[in-house]
Amino acid sequence: MSEHDDLEDDLSPSLRAQLMEYDPGSPSGGLSDRVVAAARSKKSARAWRFGLVAAAAAVVLGMGLRAWRVPSSGVHVATVRASLALGGRGIAVVEVGARVKWSVAADGAASVEQEAGRVFYRVERGEPFGVKTPAGEVVVKGTCFTVEVEPMRVSKQGMTGAVMGAALTAAVVVTVHEGKVLFANERGSVELAAGDRARSSDSGPRRISEGAAGGATMEPAPAEDTTREELFRRDQAQRGEISVLRDKLASLEGSLKDSNETLKKDKRENPVDPSPEELKELASQCRIGYDVPTVALEPSHYGDSLDADLGLTAEEKSAVTDVHQKFNDRMLAQLRKLYTEATGDAKAADVLSPRSLEEEILAKAGSKEETQLVLQRLSHERAGLAPPPASFQDASVIERYYRTMMAAGEGFERDIGQVIGPERARDARKKHGGWNGKHGTSRGCPGDK
Repeated sequence: MSEHDDLEDDLSPSLRAQLMEYDPGSPSGGLSDRVVAAARSKKSARAWRFGLVAAAAAVVLGMGLRAWRVPSSGVHVATVRASLALGGRGIAVVEVGARVKWSVAADGAASVEQEAGRVFYRVERGEPFGVKTPAGEVVVKGTCFTVEVEPMRVSKQGMTGAVMGAALTAAVVVTVHEGKVLFANERGSVELAAGDRARSSDSGPRRISEGAAGGATMEPAPAEDTTREELFRRDQAQRGEISVLRDKLASLEGSLKDSNETLKKDKRENPVDPSPEELKELASQCRIGYDVPTVALEPSHYGDSLDADLGLTAEEKSAVTDVHQKFNDRMLAQLRKLYTEATGDAKAADVLSPRSLEEEILAKAGSKEETQLVLQRLSHERAGLAPPPASFQDASVIERYYRTMMAAGEGFERDIGQVIGPERARDARKKHGGWNGKHGTSRGCPGDK
């Protein structure tokens, strides 16, 4: 295959037919409207002029993302985080180490080959858009998703030269943020919706959440006519995947302190009116709890949500929705600011969803040890065991993130109280144990192993 050939040529007839029949559905409500609205906003005007390549790219570049101007086909190896407008069909935010090459046809159909690294994609609905990886292809029409190609760490000892090249495969993880995609290869396929994740290496793609919920899925036994070379290849690929999973497990064990024994003695976080005893118990675990109303790129009519609990008038529902819209805008602006400080990438901040912004902040803003110190300090402050600092001006990104989230629930209650009265606002918050986004966080205390 030449550098810019259509990647679909590498697919078998059966898989090509399956992908052509697949309908990924529409992305979450208003994606196109959000794109056009952003293009018309004054804040996006400068970015719009800078990113305009041609009329065909207007919709995508209008999102306010000052993406690199790139042609309809090309190759990019990321030495720094970069945002690429792929011929007007989509945006690719490539992390350091990612390698991609792409080709966009005249009708808008696009194919990308991602050989390595982590890439976030936002694709406008239209002609087919496919991302080919070493372990399968992701096919969409309009959505947001992340593809991470993890190189296998395969030992070369004990392998014959004939098997060596075949064993060096890669594991691929696909995470869907909006819309729906099909992740497929010659050994199988899985359909993923928003919030789903799947992994594939030397076998068919498998939903990660299914393995977590229902136990590990066993690899099918090799067929009777499997050759010795294929068995070697299978064995080495599985050893490589085990190595990757062990690394992942070690990382998770470091970040998730809540083992079964800890959960038995933990008290459930109470973000609204916790007792002094509850706060001291949480402080002993360096644990905090907080509640946050929904924050989204396109916020819902929050007045309708509270109406069932409070019986609001039409005017009150409209006022509550307006308060939530302003709260949503403030929170989103703060998350984007913190994300930019944590990553140094201001271009991607306007593209990522609030959930993705939070995930990136938590992953890159602070080490485990720094986060432990922050959570210890915050939990002790809330329990009255330590005074709060006089100023947060010099606080780290991770500390400011957690302080922002901890203050959100009470701040929103105060804002809503100005519209419907403090007592009704407190009743609405307490009815379900906090606003709809309730969280409990601990990374263990400093010095814990």
